[in-house]
Formats: sequence, structure tokens, C-alpha cells
Amino acid sequence: MQQSPGDPELSQHRVRLHGTAVDISMRSGGVLLVRITGPITGPLMASIKDAVVLNHAAGVSGFVADYRGAVVAASGPELDAILAGDASGSPARLPAAMVVRYGDLGLFAGHALRMAALGIMRRVFLDDDPAEAWARQEAARHRAGRPA
Repeated sequence: MQQSPGDPELSQHRVRLHGTAVDISMRSGGVLLVRITGPITGPLMASIKDAVVLNHAAGVSGFVADYRGAVVAASGPELDAILAGDASGSPARLPAAMVVRYGDLGLFAGHALRMAALGIMRRVFLDDDPAEAWARQEAARHRAGRPA
């Protein structure tokens, strides 16, 4: 993502789990960027989600999850199950832009549609700048208590 002078990266952390790197950075507008590289399975994605929510959710109103550097070895139902059991007020249910490679578009688009049926806002992007712009917009709506 291109960083402009008005868009500082507020904080950054790197975590390694089972050969997968997770870079986490707080962006302006209450958006948390989570960039994942390496192999990733459904259970590992669930662990990452839990760690991000537990350690980085304060002040977050939306997410950008960048999976372009990941080798995704998860099915649609496994992706859906990651949010299973999360309470309606859980930070994991905040709006999230998912940035993916073209080859993973169908998997993540199907996930986004199924989440929409549950009232969980997800949107899939192939480029990071539009994803972050959308996440900022939805984060602002969330903070203002306005529906999308």
C-alpha cells in the first residue's frame, strides 16, 4: 500500500507461526493491515485471527487482510468456520477488505457472499490501495454507527 504523508503507519509488528509470516500494522482511520505470507490453512488462519483480535483490536474499526503472499490451503467452509462462535460484537466481525491473487478470487468471493448472509461485511480486492480506501470508508461508517 502506498503511504502518503497523511497516512502514517502507526505501529507495526511481525509474527511467525509455523513458517507463515504475519505483518500487522495500524493504519490511519482505524484500519489494521494484516499481511500474510507463506503457507496458510484454515486452523492457522483461525489462530492468526485470534491473536490479532486479542493483541491488536484496540482502536480498530476495520481490517485489510492481504493474502497475496500466502499459499492458501483452505476450503470455503474452513474460511467460514473461522468466524464461527464469534459474538456479534467481536472485532473479528468488523468490516474487512481481503486482498487476494486472481487465482484465489473465487474462494474469497464465495466466502464474502456467505459472510454477507450473516451480516458480516467482507469485500474482495486484487489491489491494495482500493482495499484500504474501502476499509477506511467502512471503518468510518462503523464508528459513526451507520449501516453500509
